This record gives sequence, C-alpha cells and structure tokens, in this order.
Amino acid sequence: MRLRIFTFLVLSINLFFITNAYSQDNSVSFRRITIDDGLSLSSIYCIFQDSHGFMWFGTEDGLNRYDGKEFVIYRPDLRGNSLKGKWIESIFEDSKKRLWVTTQNGLSVFDAVHNHFHSFDPTENYDGIISSNVINKIFEDSHGDIWVGTSDGLNRYHPKSGNFHSYKTTNSNSGAISDNYITDICEDKSGNLFISTINGLNVYRRKRDDFSKIFFSKTGTSPNQNSITDMEIDADGIIWCGTSAGLVQLNFKTKHFKTFNTIFKSNQIESVFIDSKNTFWIGTSLGFEKFNPYTKKSELIINEIQETLSLSDKVRRPVAEDTYGDIWLGTNGIGLFRYNRKLDSLEHFSNDEFNNNSLSENGINSIYVDNNGAIWFGTFGAGLNVFDRFSRKFEILRKDPLAKNSLPSNFIWTIFEDDKERVWIGTNDCGVTCWNRKTGDFTTYTNNSHDNSSLAHNCVRKVFQDTEGNMWFGTNGGGLDKLDLETGKFKHFVQDKNDPTTISGNSVRVITQVKSGEFYIGTSSGLNRFNSKTGKFRQYLHDDNNDNSISHNFVYSAIFEDSKGKIWIGTYGGGLNLFDPKTENFVRFKNNVKDSTTISSNKVFAIVERDGHIWIGTNDGLSSINLNNYEIRRYTKKDGLPSNVVYGLLDDNAGSFWLSTNFGISRFDYKNLKFRNFDVHDGLQSKEFNGGAFHRGKSGMLYFAGVQGLNYFRPENIINNPLAPKVAMTHLRIFNKEVEVKNYDINNPQNNQPSDIILKNNVYYLSKSITHSDELVLSYTEKVFSLEFGALHYAIPTKNKFMYRLKNFETDWNLVGNRSFGLPV
Repeated sequence: MRLRIFTFLVLSINLFFITNAYSQDNSVSFRRITIDDGLSLSSIYCIFQDSHGFMWFGTEDGLNRYDGKEFVIYRPDLRGNSLKGKWIESIFEDSKKRLWVTTQNGLSVFDAVHNHFHSFDPTENYDGIISSNVINKIFEDSHGDIWVGTSDGLNRYHPKSGNFHSYKTTNSNSGAISDNYITDICEDKSGNLFISTINGLNVYRRKRDDFSKIFFSKTGTSPNQNSITDMEIDADGIIWCGTSAGLVQLNFKTKHFKTFNTIFKSNQIESVFIDSKNTFWIGTSLGFEKFNPYTKKSELIINEIQETLSLSDKVRRPVAEDTYGDIWLGTNGIGLFRYNRKLDSLEHFSNDEFNNNSLSENGINSIYVDNNGAIWFGTFGAGLNVFDRFSRKFEILRKDPLAKNSLPSNFIWTIFEDDKERVWIGTNDCGVTCWNRKTGDFTTYTNNSHDNSSLAHNCVRKVFQDTEGNMWFGTNGGGLDKLDLETGKFKHFVQDKNDPTTISGNSVRVITQVKSGEFYIGTSSGLNRFNSKTGKFRQYLHDDNNDNSISHNFVYSAIFEDSKGKIWIGTYGGGLNLFDPKTENFVRFKNNVKDSTTISSNKVFAIVERDGHIWIGTNDGLSSINLNNYEIRRYTKKDGLPSNVVYGLLDDNAGSFWLSTNFGISRFDYKNLKFRNFDVHDGLQSKEFNGGAFHRGKSGMLYFAGVQGLNYFRPENIINNPLAPKVAMTHLRIFNKEVEVKNYDINNPQNNQPSDIILKNNVYYLSKSITHSDELVLSYTEKVFSLEFGALHYAIPTKNKFMYRLKNFETDWNLVGNRSFGLPV
C-alpha cells in the first residue's frame, strides 16, 4: 500500500536589505562568480532567467543552471536526450516554458519537467528536419509558432508534429525568401512578421505561406545596404535595420524607407538597441553611437578599435536597459559603460587588480537584467559579474591607484565630517585627507621634515572640529596639531616632560570638546584637560596609591560628556572612568571575570548615551550602564553580535545603534534587543574595522572605516527588501541517495507506476523533476528522505533564510537559517 504523506510548504525569509537612495560615489560594486563557485567555464556567451526563476549561462563547455547556491551543468553525453553541443550560443524560452538552446553543433530544446533535451539534426532534402545546425535567431510569433533562422534557411516549428518546415530561396518562386542566411526575426503590433537576411528584408504572408521582399538598394549600386545585421521596431511601429552600409528607417505602411549613412562615424552597423525612451544605441565597427530618431543626429560615445580577441563570431557588443532606465554598454576589451539617464552622463567601469569588487575582466560578452533588477555581466575569460542596487547598502571609498586625485591610503584610523560636509580622513601612514563629497576632490596634508609648519606626523589617529570651526588632529608620535585652513599651516602642541602644563604624551588618540568649551585630550600616556585660549594642559595620570585617579593612562578612543555634564573616559586596559570636572575625581567601572554584573571588558573603544543608559563598546562585547542605579548588562555573540570586539558605536534617529566590529557592521535595535548583521557581501570595506574609525556627521551620515577603506551610509536608507524570492525544490534524497529523473516508459504511460517515485532494480527514480512536482507519493517504507530547496533571488544568496514544516504533520516551523535542505523523517 502506498500512502500520500505530505505536500510541500516551504517559506524563505529574505534577510538582506536594500538602500532606497542612489548615490554616484562608488555606487557600483560587482560580485564575482567564477569556476571556483561551480561555473563550467570562465567565458560566458549568453545569460537567461527562465520563468521559474533559475539563471542559465552558456559557456564553451556546457549549459549552466544556477539557483543562487549551486550550478547544475548540462553537456552532451552518450546516453541520448542531451545537448547537441557543449558550446552554448543562445537561450530562448517559449510560451510553453520550453528552453531552446543553440549550440555550435545545432539546436536543442529542454524539457524541464523530465529534465532532458531533444535535439534536431538537419538532413538534406527532407522537409521535416531543420535546415542547418548554424542557428542565428529563434523567435516565437503571436500565433505561437517557433521560427528558427539559420545560415541556410528559415524554419518554422510545428509543436504537434515536432517537425520543421523549411523556407529557402529559389529563382523559380517569386514568393520565396530572399536569402538563406537569416540574421534577425521580429514582429510588429499588427502581427506582421519580418525576416532579415544578408540580402534584403522579407515579410511573411501567412495566408499564402510565402514572402514579399523589400530591398533597400538595387543590385550593383550599394549591395551592402541590403545586408541586414540587426533589426528593431520602435514604439511608433517604424522598422530600423542596421546594415553593412548604414542605418535604414522603414515605414512598412507607406513602404517608404530612408538610409542614414553620413551621420555615423562608421556605417558598419553591428547592432541596434532602442531603449524605453526611444533613444537608439547603435553598435558599429568603431564602438557605440547614441542616435536620436527625431533630430536624426548621432554622437560617438564610445570609440573602440576592434580588439583581436578570439571571441565567437556571433558575440556582439551587448546592450541592456536596467529597471532604473540606465543603459549598460559592453565592449570587447575596454570594459563596461553605464549611461546614467538621471545625470545624462556616461560612466566607465573596468578591472582594477587591487579591488575585488571591480569588474573582473574588460571584455564583456553578454549583459542581462533579471526579474528583480539585478544586472549580470558575462565576461571573456573571467566568469560572471553581478551588480544589484538592492545588495549595495554601504557606500565605499577606497584608494584608486590609477587616479591622481584619490584617497592616499585604505588604512584609516579616524573620520570627521566638518560643518561644510567635507570628510576628513586620518590614515595610518599617509597623513590626513579632506574629501569633498560634492566635488569628489581630495586635499591631502602630510609631514614634510623640512617644513616645521607641516603636519607633525603621517599617522593621524584623531580628527576633530571645534565649535569655532578649527580643525584639530591627534597624531601618533607628533602630538596635537591645529590647522590654519587659510594658510594650510599647522601649529604643534607637544609634550615637554619638564613642563606639566604641556600635553602628557605625543600619541594622541581622542579629542573631545565639552559644553564649557574645554577640550579633553586622550593619549597613550594619560588624560588631558586643555584650554585652547591659554594653550595650557591639565594632566590626569594614573596613581597606584589613589583610587580616585584615572584607572589607566592609555585613553584609547572614547571620551564622552553625558547629559548631566559628567565625563566618561574609556581606557585600554583600565576599564571605564566617570570623571567629575568639579571634584576632579574618577569613579572606576572595571571588568571582573567572575562577576557578570560588571562591564564586559577593561578595553573600552566607544561610548554613547541613550534613554538613561551609557552604552560602551569593548574588546569583549557591548555593555549598558543604567544611569539611575548603575546596573550593568552585557551583550555578546550569544545575543546576536557578529563579533565580541566592538570598535565603533553610533546611534541613529530611529532608535538603533550601529556597531563596527571585527566581523562587519551590526545594527542593534536595543528596545527589542535584536541585531542585524552586515558583511562584505553588503559592500563593507572588510570584515575588520579599526578602533576610533567611526563618526556620525551632522548631515546624518554614518562613517565607519578599517583596513581596506571607508564605508558611509544613511541609516534610514537601509530597509527590508520587499522582493520575496521564489522557492524551488532542487533535490530529493531517499536513504541519503540522490533521486534522479528517469523517463521510465515515457511513451507508454499506462505501464508506469501511479507514483512520482519509480523503483527499478532497487534504485529510486523520479518520473519528473522535483522542481516541477506539486506533491510526492511515498511508501511507508521510504520514510528516510530529505529535500533540498533554493530561494531564486540573487542579490545576496548567502543571506536567504529558510523555514519549513510538514503540513498536517507538525504545527511549528523549523528555522534552518541559510541551510537549504530539510524535511528529514
């Protein structure tokens, strides 16, 4: 007896985020997918997303199906029902959800339900067979007919018979097609089917089952004008043909045509792309030209001399329009271009060997925009690149080694946004840089050993602007510096061991100005109270014999004035101190490893006050101190932190904290005690950040930096992703063995077992793909089974989270995180 035991019910919780603001500063970051991730080969010639949500990639070594986690690779094999060839050139899905795949060896159609291919072989002088293995175009018309254009004839596929009817040129038939080499097929809104060839344009007459011909030039005058390379129909129904001798405009109703062969830098038209605004992007032998069909004016926007790359002959410069209306243009060797419609500007992206988020290769074979707006780029020899605005949460600033005007170093210790929204960045060994975000300009100040008025030291650990607009810099060995913005000269405040009114040490880590106007300066050799008008310092040093002294001399990166005017000082090794400016006494809060009611670590990096609590980031987690009763609570990885090392701590206007750690950035909803963690997949400069390298600007921008650059963002722009991914079953295992599809007696279905599970020779098979099965019927003996599933959303696949339950068997959902398998019984 067989028993139907369950139906599928799986939820995917998508926990990555999107930004709803779009910035031009470093706004494009590419995620790379290579053979190391499972691709069969590194050159990608075509990209397609099917109606189920799977991504398909054509390479020289097979067809690749991708679900965001793994690749399934299809190649020709000796068992039959396989691909015609392994070099994949194009992929097309018809209205019946069949995938038509063209290869260098011919045409195959994929039956996804039964997971097999049917291939077609040409046979000379036999009408029911496709006319050629060289496929140039596949098109489905409004009647549901599939048309296949080849290098030796046009073919119409009859789904009922599974046969082709071929159309070829002949001198004896005036209704024959004008040439056997088909270059393109398209249909207008009236149902007119147009077939372009290397010798004229053809219009299919359905009632007569033949063709009328249109030639743009007489034989012998300009024969190249009849050689059509590409064809598009605009919003007004006008047909545009790219030819070997220019661009031709055809009004089919009036039969009037006009040739444009003097406005382009090259008349060798390779491709025609019409975007949603009816702007034309013309690919020529010299690059790309932007053409306005109303003014009849064109401009060369990308000048590309033909590269001698060993690309397939059918690889054209690809063009695509994304969901924002921006146009992406690929080249054969000089990278990728984006026309930003909003700014009316052209941006260039190319490979940067120092940046793993740059384009992986400058030769672009294919571009594809998926259903969720992500843009896929197939390269020549370096795999796939994916750009998704939804996965780009944190803007990033890095050194550009090829630019003269750039950030000088990626190793950053401190950030400050001044009153003009310029960002000051202190680096480890290249001084301090002022970055104007509006203009993109950088001004860098460094030490000059021959100029005493230059920056005191090239390692800058703290930048600060006082209430009067003066810029102050804490250096690692050169003391405290003040910059005269008009002259560009620095005034130095350094330690004099014989003068206690000077700064206590030359390694300055933190600078803060309190409401009284006084400064508190933290160094590795004590705390200082500084009067900027007199230039005098009051030193506070640790005294082993005085419990009211500061607990440790190393004041690392945290000095904070609370709402009651008291000063909190974080030390590196001595815990937290509460300083009363009136009594000049310190109250110490230190960690006791045996007491969980003490602060989590004696190394304190950051301090913030919110809702009657002081919050501190430490070397071993986050701690809060209740200002009413000084009760302390700790938060660690057990509570959801990505790392216990909390370097930076900033609050936003929405009731959340933002923390930089040794394993990315975390957003902490302290009211609901929930953490949301971000990593390098979200655009972070690295998983590692630096102590002291965090700042909240008056503009509302938050800044965090580390060893590989600077991240900046507006917290309100990071919101939950509203795009729910499709969930698909990808694998079934019974007794821990993969159950494959086997078309058992497919031509005689009455002999099949009445179950989707087939047992033959003690081996289990599926009668159809698990992806296309609505339910499974299992025997009680087949009780050890598991299912694998995927969420077909590709922004950050590793952040998809899954829950499942067996309906009518259990009431609670099983949360399995990003593990994509479950349902064991």
